[in-house]
Amino acid sequence: MGLCCEYLKSIAAMESWLYPIVQLTKLTVDQWIDTCCIDKTSSAELSEAINSMYRWYQRSQVCYAYLVDVPDATADHSRPDSLFQQSKWFTRGWTLQELLAPTFVEFYDQNWIEIGTKSSMRTLVQKITNISILVNIDEACVAEKLSWASTRVTTRIEDLAYCLMGLFDINMPLLYGEGHNAFLRLQLEIWNRTNDESIFAWSMPSLEAPHRAPRPLLASGLNVFEGLNSIETFGEIWERTFPGAHLLDAITLTNRGTRLDFRALEFPVIRVWTSGKRINEFILPLKCGREDIVQGIQLFAIHLYQSSDLNWYRGPLLQLVSIGVIKANSLKSEHVLINIPHYTRRMARQVATTSVLFETTSLSDNRLRVSEKFCSFPPSKRGGFHWTIIDGKSVLLSFSPPIYEFFAALRISAEWGEWDIILLVEYKYKFIRDGREGVASLSIQPLPRIQRLDDWINRKLQIELSGLFVEVNDRGTCPLPDGRYISAKLKQGIHSESPVFKVTTTINAGKEQLGSYAIAE
Repeated sequence: MGLCCEYLKSIAAMESWLYPIVQLTKLTVDQWIDTCCIDKTSSAELSEAINSMYRWYQRSQVCYAYLVDVPDATADHSRPDSLFQQSKWFTRGWTLQELLAPTFVEFYDQNWIEIGTKSSMRTLVQKITNISILVNIDEACVAEKLSWASTRVTTRIEDLAYCLMGLFDINMPLLYGEGHNAFLRLQLEIWNRTNDESIFAWSMPSLEAPHRAPRPLLASGLNVFEGLNSIETFGEIWERTFPGAHLLDAITLTNRGTRLDFRALEFPVIRVWTSGKRINEFILPLKCGREDIVQGIQLFAIHLYQSSDLNWYRGPLLQLVSIGVIKANSLKSEHVLINIPHYTRRMARQVATTSVLFETTSLSDNRLRVSEKFCSFPPSKRGGFHWTIIDGKSVLLSFSPPIYEFFAALRISAEWGEWDIILLVEYKYKFIRDGREGVASLSIQPLPRIQRLDDWINRKLQIELSGLFVEVNDRGTCPLPDGRYISAKLKQGIHSESPVFKVTTTINAGKEQLGSYAIAE
């Protein structure tokens, strides 16, 4: 692979960042740059490059990662607010293979000063990416690999699938315009190549779908694999416990849907019973899950059920089931045939909801609690909202049908002091040149204990809602009465059918540099 030397030289004078790269042309080794050496006007060359790119990175002697949004290579990159940790390079889909495939990766700032290498910064890179395996990635199961890309973004929807082909050693034709179907094709190819059951171990938490929302067996998007970076496979234990029971023998995946054919003792599937009566619901265990000291090995299981329209679906949540429960409750003498369609627009309409998940576990761990909740949206918007407490710690706000403009607030109270903390989230549309886009903002402020939350907010709403927010911000920090600081960070789901958000709270000994807070009036 030769570098496009003449092309680079011709534009080096206009693009100053390319000058150090042009100096590589003086070397006697081959060089290749993904942004310059692919003729994207040629569909044949583009397809060949994308299908071969991972191998090219894998065989390279070194890969140079140019981080244009990191200005200072000598800065303290271990700080949570460092620009290195916030670099867009760690959020792009195509850069995942640039990180994992090469043996040697060197990071450079915008001035082409070396920041460090994948090896020297391994611990920090693992923290940023939530990837525990930066080498020997073949040890990871399918679900774990997909989790690495679950929060990454690409310009084209199809590229969310295409950028992962090399990670699974898969080749398939590029069909730009097929949309989400590209990810479906990728999963079918992965299953045909690996027969790794963890590909079914995705979970859509209540943040994005109610428990009974109909879903296909295969995932409709990458986001549902988020958080599966610590999944374990138990193939050997499964073989000893259920000899000869293989999901591969019972499952047929096609472009139209999934066919499951369970016969007595061939696969340990569990029928669900209600009031002593059997119903058309089943629990399907997989050969993967989690293990801890207290509960031992627990396998992931998915919920299959027949809806009122007589079609079969899977529930959006994963369950954990012990091997003992599976052995005691699996079918003994029954033949079950299930056909599950792939993702449809009907499913999208049923699961679409707007929601905000406030992860407040850190509050209860530090003698803080949510004492009051507030929600408001324009009267012209139809529908309603509902607050749900999850696991006794986190708070979920959901709207149905989906809305695209709302204001929510939590009052956080301590066991000491005369002041509380108000956590505010606003989502609204702003008009841009090509139409409009949704913008979410977060603010965190102190409020006197004697002041009612709804009275204070309504008074502010009569003036101007924007006055509650210092600026459009996705994080904030506010002091606590005991000298510590409470911080909050807002994150929007990037692949969801409707707006979904997660707000994470943490308690810190010192104030973070980013974020802002204002004194309540």
